[in-house]
Amino acid sequence: MQGLRGSTVLHQSVAVHKPRCDRRQYQHAELINGVRVLVIQDLDAVYAAASASVQVGYFDDPLSLPGAAHFVEHMVHLGSKQFPDEKEYKAFLAQHGGSSNASTSMVHTRYHFKVHSEALPGALARFGAMLSAPLIAHDSCAREVENVHAEYSRNTNSDGRKLLQLRRSLCLPPYSNFSTGSIATLWEQPQQQGADVAGMLRQLWQQHYRAGSTCIAVVGPQEPELLLKWVTEAFGNMPDSSSSSSSSSSTVESSTSGPDCDRGSSGCDSSSKDSSLMQVPSAGEAAEMQPQQPYPADVVAPASRGLLVRVLPQRDLRELQLCWYIPAGVMAHSSTKPWQWASHLLGHEGPGSAAHLLKAQGLVQSLEAGMGEEVRQGRGWMFWRLTLSLTQAGEDALEHVVATVYRAIQVLQRCSDNQLHQTWQEAATLAQLRFDWRDPIEPLAAAQSAAYALHYYPPSEALSGPVLMSQYHASLLRWFVGQLNVPNMNVYYSSRRNVGVVGSKEVWYGAEYGVQQLPQAWLDSIAQYTAVDGTSCADGGVTAAGAAELTQQQQQQVLAPVPGQLHLPEPNWALPTDFSLRLEHGETAEAAAAAGGAAGVASYDGAAPPPTQLLQQPGLCAWHRRDISYGLPKVHLRLHLVTPATYSSPAATVSTRLLLRVLEDLLLPQAYPAELAGSSYSLDSEQGGLLLRLVGFPGVVQQLLALVLRGLLGVTTQQVQDRFAAMQGRLLQGLTNWANNNPAQHAEYGAHHLLQQTHHHNAALLQAAAAAAPQQLLALQQQLASGKDLHVDMLAYGNISQQEAAQLVQVLQQQLKPQGLQQGCWPPARKVLCLSPVPGRQLELSLSAAAAAAAGGVGYGVGTAAAAGQQPWGVAAAAAVEGLAGEPLRLQQPAAAADSTAAAGAGSSAAVYFTYIPVNPNPSNSNSAVYYIVQLGPDSITTAVLLDLFVQMSSKACFYELRTRQRLGYSVSLSSSNLHRQLGLMVRVQSPATQPDALAAAVRGWLCGFRHELQEMAGGEVLQNQKKALAAKYLDPPKSLQEAAKRSWRPIRERTLQWDRRRQKAAATQALTAQQLLDFFDQQLHPDAAQHQALCVQIWGGRKGALAAAGEQGAAADAGQPGGAVEAVGSVVAGAQQLTVLADDVEQFKLSQPLMPAADMVMPPPAVSSRRPQAAL
Repeated sequence: MQGLRGSTVLHQSVAVHKPRCDRRQYQHAELINGVRVLVIQDLDAVYAAASASVQVGYFDDPLSLPGAAHFVEHMVHLGSKQFPDEKEYKAFLAQHGGSSNASTSMVHTRYHFKVHSEALPGALARFGAMLSAPLIAHDSCAREVENVHAEYSRNTNSDGRKLLQLRRSLCLPPYSNFSTGSIATLWEQPQQQGADVAGMLRQLWQQHYRAGSTCIAVVGPQEPELLLKWVTEAFGNMPDSSSSSSSSSSTVESSTSGPDCDRGSSGCDSSSKDSSLMQVPSAGEAAEMQPQQPYPADVVAPASRGLLVRVLPQRDLRELQLCWYIPAGVMAHSSTKPWQWASHLLGHEGPGSAAHLLKAQGLVQSLEAGMGEEVRQGRGWMFWRLTLSLTQAGEDALEHVVATVYRAIQVLQRCSDNQLHQTWQEAATLAQLRFDWRDPIEPLAAAQSAAYALHYYPPSEALSGPVLMSQYHASLLRWFVGQLNVPNMNVYYSSRRNVGVVGSKEVWYGAEYGVQQLPQAWLDSIAQYTAVDGTSCADGGVTAAGAAELTQQQQQQVLAPVPGQLHLPEPNWALPTDFSLRLEHGETAEAAAAAGGAAGVASYDGAAPPPTQLLQQPGLCAWHRRDISYGLPKVHLRLHLVTPATYSSPAATVSTRLLLRVLEDLLLPQAYPAELAGSSYSLDSEQGGLLLRLVGFPGVVQQLLALVLRGLLGVTTQQVQDRFAAMQGRLLQGLTNWANNNPAQHAEYGAHHLLQQTHHHNAALLQAAAAAAPQQLLALQQQLASGKDLHVDMLAYGNISQQEAAQLVQVLQQQLKPQGLQQGCWPPARKVLCLSPVPGRQLELSLSAAAAAAAGGVGYGVGTAAAAGQQPWGVAAAAAVEGLAGEPLRLQQPAAAADSTAAAGAGSSAAVYFTYIPVNPNPSNSNSAVYYIVQLGPDSITTAVLLDLFVQMSSKACFYELRTRQRLGYSVSLSSSNLHRQLGLMVRVQSPATQPDALAAAVRGWLCGFRHELQEMAGGEVLQNQKKALAAKYLDPPKSLQEAAKRSWRPIRERTLQWDRRRQKAAATQALTAQQLLDFFDQQLHPDAAQHQALCVQIWGGRKGALAAAGEQGAAADAGQPGGAVEAVGSVVAGAQQLTVLADDVEQFKLSQPLMPAADMVMPPPAVSSRRPQAAL
C-alpha cells in the first residue's frame, strides 16, 4: 500500500465520531484525483455494500433536455468502456447474490449496491468503471428512454408527486424544472430538433461526473487498507475537475438573511427589528468544504409567497400543509440545527401542543413538522413544513387551525432566554441519546448515509454531523422561528371539497389547483389568536388552569382561543437513567458480547442458544433471551395475542382497527415523549389476533407495557365516544383511498384475496366501517378484558435478565388473565387454496347480467357503476366467457384430485393456469399490471432453498428481459412469496402501455425461455458462486439487536420453534445439485410442467371493464395473436386447465378449490374448563 498511497492517495485519516455500540472501523482518504472515500470495516459483514454520491442533479439539466440527469443515472448502468456488455454490472451482482439501485435529486445523484463480500473487488471494479467511463450508446438510449417514461407514467397517479411538482412549479428555475423527464422531453422533441440525445447525455456526464464531485463509502469485512486499495483501483482513473469545464467553480452570494453573531457565543440580544435584514453567520468548516454552485440565491420570488393553493387530489385527502421558505441552508447552522429544535417543539404531541389541542377539538388526525426539500450547496435554502391531516370538522375550521398553529409559533417566539436554552438542550440531549444508543445499521444503509455526508461534513463528523446538536446559539433559534411568518408561507390545502374552485392544471403531473392570496380573514384571525396569550410564555406544567385542562368533549364545543391552552412541553418523563448491561454473576461484558446474537446464527463458530421458555400453560407461553452482544442497553418485547375475536367477520375486523386507533390516540400524550427518548410501542391487528411490540430501555419499557395494558383493558365508554367519530372518519378515509393504490398493488391484493379461504375484502370492510358504532368497540374490549378465547405468546429479548422477564410475565397474567383457546379454536393453519383443476361439472358463472348490460351498451365493473349507486368493484362484473365459448363453460374431469401440490401421478396432470380479473378500483389510472404467482406448496427446508436459489439466479434476468429489453414497464420484479407459510414464485409487472394479457404472455414466455439460461448457469462455476452467496446470506449474522430479536421471535410467532432453520437452510443449499434445481424448474416452474399451478391476476388500466378485458383476451386468442395470454378460455390446453375468474365468481371459485396442507406447527396447551393452578416461574 505504500506505493499506492504515494501515487494515488492524497491523505488519510481514521478518527470518526461514532455511536457507543458501533464496533466498525473507519478510515477516510482523499484520492489524488479528488475522490473522497470512507472505508468501513465490519467484521460481521457477510454481504458488503458500497455507495457513490455525485454532485449533479436535475438542477444541472440543459434547458433543452428536461430530465437529463435522471436519464444519465439510467444510462451509466448500461455498459462502460472497461465492461461494454450492458448486462455486466447487474449480472455480476446477481451471480454473487447482490442487488443495486440509484436515485436522482436536485443536486445529487446517488448509486449503491450490495454483494457477497468475496465478490466486492469485482463489483467495485464494475461500479467504478460505469461512473468513470460509461458508454451511453445511442441504441441503448433509444430503449432505456421508454423505461424512464414508464417511471414518469407510474408517478402521474401519485398525489404526493403531483403536490411536489406543483410546489416546485410555483417557484423559480431550476427548482421548478421537470426532474424525471419523459419520452417527449428526452427523445421525441430533441429528435425533432435534430439533437443528438446520447451526445448531450455524454456531455452532461463529462461536465459533472468529476472526481472532485464524487464521494464513495464502502463497507466490508476486509482490512481498511485493502478496501481502500480496491476503491483506488476502481475510481483512481475517474476524471478530475481540471479535465472538465464544469461550471461548479462559479460563485454565488454566500450570505443571507439572519442574525449576526459570532460562532461559539451563547446568544445575542434580540430586538424588534426585521430579522430578514440581518446576516446569517458563517457555516464554518463544514460549509467551507463545499464549492460554490451556480444556483440562484432565491428559488421563491416574493410574489410567490403568502399564497393559499387549493388542490384537488385523486384520493380522499383532507390535508393542510403550511410551507415556509427559509433563505438559509442546513450547513449555515448545522451545529445548532434550529430547524430540528423547532420540529421538536412544534411537532410535539403532548399536552400544551398545537397537535394535542387540535385533536382534542376534533379538528385534526395527525400533525407532522420538519424540514422538507433543501439545498446545501452555496448559500443554501430549505422549506420547513407543518402538515396536518384534517377531520371533516377540521375542513370547516381551516382559519382556526392555521391561527392555532401561529399561536404555537408565538409560544416559541416569546420564550425567555432560560426557556429557549432549556428547550434546545432537551432537543440536543434527545439527539445525543438516539445517536449514542443507536442500533447498528445494515452495511448498505451505512454506506449510503456516509457517502452523502462526506459532501458536507468533515470525515470525523460523517456519522455525527447530520444528527447531533453541539452548539447553542440563542440568536439563531430566534431568527429561525422569526422566519416562520406569514410573508414567507404558502398554504396548500388538498381536499375533494375543492371541486369547482380549481381552474389550473400543472403541466407535468396534472395536479388541478387554484391560487389566491391568503384571505384577509385568515390574517385577521392570526393576529387575533396570537394576541390572546399575552406577552409571556409559561413552562409546561405551570399552567394548570384554563382550557388546557378541559375534557376532550368540552374542547370540541369551544374553538375560541383561551389563554393557557398552548405552552411548552413538560419535562420528558421517559428519559432513561439506567444504561447498565444485565451481566450475570462473575460475567464480563466482553464475554457476554462474544455469546452472539440471534439463535441459530452468530458471528462465532457455533450457534447462539435459543430463547429459554419461562412458562408454558394454557393461555400463556413465555420465552426469554438475554443478549448484550451488541452492547446496547435496550430490550425488545414481543407479544402475540391470539384470539378469533379480531377477524371473525368484517365488522369484527373494523371494530378491532377502530379500538386500536382510539387506544393510540388515548395513549399518545404519554407514549410520544417515550418515543422521543428511544422507547416506543406498536399495537397492530392481523388475522390471528393482535401483535404488540415494545422496544427501548428496560425501565421505560416496563412502564410502557403497563400503560398499554391499562389502556387496552380499561378504556371507558366516554373515551370511546369522544374519539369515535374522528377515528371512524380516518378509517373510512383510508379504506376509500385503497382504491387509489397503483395497479401492481391491486393485482397483489387480488391474489391474496382469491387465494385465502377467509379474507375480508376492502369493499366489505368499507361497508362495515360505515355501519360501525361505539358499542361494538366496547364489546370487543370487554371480550379481550375477560381473557376468554385468548392465548398470549411472549418473547423478552435483549438487555433484560430472566428475573425481569419473569416479572413481565406476572404482569401479563395479572392484567390480561388469558384463559387460552379451546381445542380446535386456534386460527386455522390451512388458510390458502391449492390451485387445482375444477371437478368435471358445469361451473355456473354470473353471465346473464353482464350479457344484458353489454346488449344495452353498459359496461359493468367500472368506476361509473359505483357513482350510479351500484356496489363498487364486483357486482355483476362477469366476463363474456360464455359468449366466446358458445356454450356454458364446462371443464374436464381431472385424472386425479388430491389435497396437495404433488397430486399429479404418472400420466396425469394437476397443472392449472387461472386468470383472475378483478374490477379495476381505480379506472382513472391508465397503467395496467399483472401479478403472476406459481404455487409451490407448504414451507419446507428443501422447497424454500430451491425457491431462494432460483430467485437469486433469475431475478436480474427477468428484470433485464421484461424491463430493459422488452420495455414493458418501469416496475418489474421477481421474488418469492410466503402467504401463511405457503411458498410461491411471484412476478409483478406494471406497464403504462402494454395490456395485461400481453404482460402475462411475456411472463410465461420468459419463464419458458429461461430454461436454457438456467441450464447453462447450473452446469458451471456460476451455480457454485450462487450457492455460496445464498448459504452466506442464511448465515449472515444479525446486524442489530432489532434484527436479532426479530429472528428469535419468528419461530414463536409462526409456532415452528425452529431456531436453527437458517443453519439448516445453509446446509441444504450446499448439498443441492444442479439436477435438483433443473428438476424443480421442470416440474413446477415451467409453464408446461405437469405440476405448474399458476394464478395470474390482471388489472386492466383505464376504464376498460372486466367484460371488455375478457373479450379482448378471447379475441386475441381467436385471432392467433401472440399477445393473447389465454389461448382458449375455459379449456384444457397442453395438459393445463385454464380458467378466467371474475369478481362475481370469487366465492364459487373458492368453493371449488381444496386447501393447501398445513405447514408444521407446535401448538400450545389448550384451554381447560376447570380453573388452572398458578404456574411457578
